[in-house]
Amino acid sequence: MNIIEKFKHLFKDIEDSLLTVSDIKNRIWEYDRENGMTKTNETSILPSDYCYNRTNNGARHVHLFSWENGRYWCLGENYKYNGYIYRQPKGSTELLISGVWVNGVKTLYDKPCSVSSTIELPIDSANETTFLEGKSKLVLHKTKEREETLVRYKKQKVFDSQGKLSCEVCGFDFYATYGERGLGYIECHHNIPISSLSDETQMTPEDLSLLCANCHRIIHRKAPWISVNDLKDIIKKS
Repeated sequence: MNIIEKFKHLFKDIEDSLLTVSDIKNRIWEYDRENGMTKTNETSILPSDYCYNRTNNGARHVHLFSWENGRYWCLGENYKYNGYIYRQPKGSTELLISGVWVNGVKTLYDKPCSVSSTIELPIDSANETTFLEGKSKLVLHKTKEREETLVRYKKQKVFDSQGKLSCEVCGFDFYATYGERGLGYIECHHNIPISSLSDETQMTPEDLSLLCANCHRIIHRKAPWISVNDLKDIIKKS
């Protein structure tokens, strides 16, 4: 039994387990002992080669884990994974994105791109869903500064749950239409008019809607602005 077969055999039925590298090595060595096999060489036990979200030049075509801050979630084969595929070139500290999984379908890019050119990684606290807007980096419609972390979190939350970013009104998906060039792109609409917010208004991801450019412009075309639900009703009736 070669190392690939051992990985597939030993980690196919322990889904949802969070393992360290040591856990994985010990599980393989224990299997070797129990079956009278020569101990597997430590240098050949590379769990990162079997990750949905990690790759290198010698990447395997067997996917079992999701790499999470130095540990490995065991997901098993044929998992409908959603998320980016990361690569760290040898000798570099920079993470590149070399592809993406959407509902279990893998697409590799012709040329890896930097993390900053796509959706940002989730914020550190997965339970924190309230942020303060104001005194931040971006200006929306030149009237209000906002905290960009909220928009990043909203996009990542939707992508993780749905495997795509599509317009909440008409369903337009930039990636489905434009391929790699449209990946991670969509506009973000404030359901509560920015002009009514104070500098320290508390906002949640539910206060934002992800829209295509057309739907976003129609909502803002003239005052009073209509709601996302109003625009959905217009489309249904048309």
